[in-house]
Amino acid sequence: MAKGKKRTSKPKKIVKKPNSIVSFFKGQQTHLVFGVLVFSSAIFLLISFYSFLQHWKEDQSILDNFSDKTYSANNLLGKLGANLSDFFVYDGFGVATFIIPILLFFTGLYIILHIPVKQLSKSWVNGLITMIWISLGLAYLKPELPLLGGKVGFEINEFLQIYIGGIGVLLLLLISFFVFFIASFKITPAKIKAWMPKPKPKLKKEPSV
Repeated sequence: MAKGKKRTSKPKKIVKKPNSIVSFFKGQQTHLVFGVLVFSSAIFLLISFYSFLQHWKEDQSILDNFSDKTYSANNLLGKLGANLSDFFVYDGFGVATFIIPILLFFTGLYIILHIPVKQLSKSWVNGLITMIWISLGLAYLKPELPLLGGKVGFEINEFLQIYIGGIGVLLLLLISFFVFFIASFKITPAKIKAWMPKPKPKLKKEPSV
């Protein structure tokens, strides 16, 4: 008798159970909550930075007494606003730090509207470069006002002036500005020629009879 053929059983497909943690972070509600948090933090920083410019001198004395309830801050957002502003503005990049809440504002808006945040990557890079440039520029122009350029701008300016001098820092600011401008707007020699006014064609004089 012929032996019967053995039937090969098909391998069962393993159905992977969705990871609860991954699905939580991919959920629309999570995106919305995270977007609201980023959006709110931008508003918080913007208000605290603005208030810091008005009351930073009065609030200097309470920065080291954060946990002491007997001290109060003049900042509109209290001690937290005063401390965050001192860290970002005074110890950071000066008034150029306002770029950070602006970038956070649009990032939160993109997350809320479920727009890919990758589209803002270029804006973040350009914004941070601009922040450093403005901080250095203000520290170079007004070194006696540390609030404008912040400690970061002041330290970078002081370091560069030791090695390349004041004229060198000025040339660096101008060159970096033109390089950034050309790269951002993709300016080419052809575009420059197109912007230049073209000479009007000369009219040929008709021979007199």
